[in-house]
Amino acid sequence: MAHDANDLPPPSLGEHRADISRETFSRLRHFRRVLFQQGRPVLDADLNEQSAIVLHYLQCLAQDLGGPYFGSAGAFELAHAPAGGVFDFSISPGRYYAGGLLCENESSVRYLEQPYLAPERLGIAAVEGDWLIYLEAWERHVGPVEVSGLQEVALGPVDAAARSQVVWQVKLAKLDGPLDNGVLDHPLPQERLRELLWKAHGLLPDSGTGQLRAWIKPVEPDDEGPCSTAAAARYRGPENQLYRVEVHRCTLDGTFFKWSRENSSVYLPIKSIAGKRVTVEHLGRDAQLGVRPLDWVEVTSAMSVASDPRPPLLQVESVEPDSATVVLSANPEVDAEHAVLRRWDQRASDPSGCIRAEIVEPGPSETWHPLEDGIEVQFTRGAGKVEPSFKAGDFWLIPARVATADIEWPREGRKPLPVSPRGIVRHYAPLGVAAVNGGAPSVKNHWRKP
Repeated sequence: MAHDANDLPPPSLGEHRADISRETFSRLRHFRRVLFQQGRPVLDADLNEQSAIVLHYLQCLAQDLGGPYFGSAGAFELAHAPAGGVFDFSISPGRYYAGGLLCENESSVRYLEQPYLAPERLGIAAVEGDWLIYLEAWERHVGPVEVSGLQEVALGPVDAAARSQVVWQVKLAKLDGPLDNGVLDHPLPQERLRELLWKAHGLLPDSGTGQLRAWIKPVEPDDEGPCSTAAAARYRGPENQLYRVEVHRCTLDGTFFKWSRENSSVYLPIKSIAGKRVTVEHLGRDAQLGVRPLDWVEVTSAMSVASDPRPPLLQVESVEPDSATVVLSANPEVDAEHAVLRRWDQRASDPSGCIRAEIVEPGPSETWHPLEDGIEVQFTRGAGKVEPSFKAGDFWLIPARVATADIEWPREGRKPLPVSPRGIVRHYAPLGVAAVNGGAPSVKNHWRKP
């Protein structure tokens, strides 16, 4: 199936791991709505694209009318509220928008007790200095494990629709010194805000600058060079699949990735963890959607799935069907509450369970990583980039179709184009500043309107 450069998708808004057929929304096409036709099948991709069109419209409208951040009167206002000798403050209820995402706080809540509290959150008692208080918001995928009541019990282990949820967290960033009144009295540009967060946390961009190409391995090379798909190249899988290639970690040792043929939607809800023994609620609907010995799995929760570094991959040593227990190669590093055992499909030789990515220069190259059934991928430096920059969580989706014996991937002629990664897009909004300088700590609200 041929695609051109105009089909290149922008980064997705969140990290969607549902069992979908493909993701078709692209803002570059300027579609207004999806028109369902009589007598035709209703596809999950069409329904998901319709909601994506509306959400894109509303998010752009909010930013165009209100700016990059704003809120209703009195929303997310801060007030010093010490608790047990630990510096703390309250966050008032209301609606606040960060990058067009609606963040709702239903009741007054303390910073250390807020919803979606980060697992690593700590108080700043006795840590003197000046602090920026800011709001961070993003979109995450949730299912019956994270939110009770989504599962239709009549379906047994078969889940139905998943959900996309806006997650917000009020956070602190240590400043080099107090901000002058000129900065506090005027809207804080996003560039300046991200600069402050970079200095405090070393925050990276939402996704890396490296890119990926995918193709079906040619059976016979043709005259157009090694980066041109031969006519004899065919996808040899027996089923339609949505492959997900995802960067697992980036270190001084290199960039490592993993892949799934089911968009990483195969997971087992965890009941308990005892050392290497993980007891799950069920072992999957069938053999294709469960786990087997030697599979690589990730024990993670909804909050830690977006963390960096990612939880390590572990290998399945054995499966005990009678007790629904999976024995892993090492002890998981997360708590069992709201945790899942997520399967990945690579057969990696690296002890970490991942595949080390060979990063090549843009242009023809022989270096390709095979997935399966003829599908290969190639990691490249972004155009004009001296150093490739990938980030844990960067991912790409590759629909593979039996009917065409091909994958859906943007091309120029027969040559696969490099595509930038999808990933979680985080939005930030400054709320105020805090000062802990010997005397009584103070909290002041700033930047209430754009």
